[in-house]
Amino acid sequence: SKVAAELAPVLVSMTRSGVGIPTRVATAQFIASLFTLNRFDMANEYSKLLDVTLGTVFSERTGALIKCWAAAALSCASAAPPARQSKMMTTVAYRAQSEDESDRKAAAIFCSVLSARRPEMLKAHAAQVLPVACVSRFVDSETSKDTNEAWRLLWED
Repeated sequence: SKVAAELAPVLVSMTRSGVGIPTRVATAQFIASLFTLNRFDMANEYSKLLDVTLGTVFSERTGALIKCWAAAALSCASAAPPARQSKMMTTVAYRAQSEDESDRKAAAIFCSVLSARRPEMLKAHAAQVLPVACVSRFVDSETSKDTNEAWRLLWED
């Protein structure tokens, strides 16, 4: 739709330049609601928004913000074809094995949100996520305790 085509670039811009926690949270929630409520035909705009929301998941450092952006990315992914969803999950699995602790933390939080909000998507991509969850819960590091716990909970689900 015309509204969606005009709205997507504005949302991408807000995502990249949002200042302050309330602005970033509101932007993530607004993007998620666009796909959840289906008020506009956003199907043609999912790709741009999925790329920027997934990127933001891995650039945020606060767990609550990561959860908001993960929910937004998963809402965008719900409009994506299976091949694009698979590409998203490959990216998440790659980041979960990163040397960067913040990437591993973001991937763990993303997967826990995935398990809670889109269990059917987790089931469809279990071959990509579960091996990482199995191995990641045993990473030995003091800074990884929260991340290991998130992977443990995902594995138990």
